[in-house]
Amino acid sequence: MQSVEERYDYFDVLTRQLSGDDLHYGYWESEEDTTGIEDATDRMTRFVASRFDPAFPGTILDVGCGRGRAAVNLSAATGRDVLAVDVDRKALRTARDYADAYDVEGRVTVEHADALDPPHPEGSFGGALLLEVTVHFDIGELYRSLARVLRPGGRIVAENPYVRTAGPLGSQEALTDYLEMFGCTHINDLREYVEAAHGAGMEVREALDTSDRTSSFFPRILDRIDGNRDSLERAYGKETLREFEQRILSVSRVSGLGSLLFVCDKPYE
Repeated sequence: MQSVEERYDYFDVLTRQLSGDDLHYGYWESEEDTTGIEDATDRMTRFVASRFDPAFPGTILDVGCGRGRAAVNLSAATGRDVLAVDVDRKALRTARDYADAYDVEGRVTVEHADALDPPHPEGSFGGALLLEVTVHFDIGELYRSLARVLRPGGRIVAENPYVRTAGPLGSQEALTDYLEMFGCTHINDLREYVEAAHGAGMEVREALDTSDRTSSFFPRILDRIDGNRDSLERAYGKETLREFEQRILSVSRVSGLGSLLFVCDKPYE
């Protein structure tokens, strides 16, 4: 079985052509908003970054930074130092190159690290960003790990897919097939986020359903597949691309799947 790193490396060409250097939802004002995917993902990063207080001290830890674009944009938006970490070494090489090219203030550092066992002492960070990475973790374990390295008053800002409904999702099989492509394990519901935060000793500040702002993402990805079909078929073959396209189409139709902005703080002692 391929590791998460191997899966992302395998789909590197595909994801670059479909969404650029960001691997997360875009933010659209409405279904009529014609903003392209790259600009929409930048907009999502700025939207999420707005939940961090620029005046609060301490470096922000970007967990699962991927190719580093969000880390650079986060630093630019907040004026704060960012430590971008991931376990994907190929993505980290790209992230370092991206930071060298676009981090004009020199605030972004890139490091290979496991978010469940960060090699940093307690109270090292003033915040943590979880931009569509909780699907790779046991969320309770992740929040406990991050709470340990946050200073009092530090904040976790998470933007992730989530289960909107209390009942079963429509077409669990479609969701499972999609998650399997990238080595994901589980999509949490709001209750699980709240329990994870409280279990880590954090105080919930905001839980905002952003599904109406991200609903254009999968249709735009399908349009990109169609527009890049020849080059993608050369890279992956017709059968593999057809399977990927079908999984995207299926998950886009799963009822009860949405996106969530979730913010919590580590209380002062």
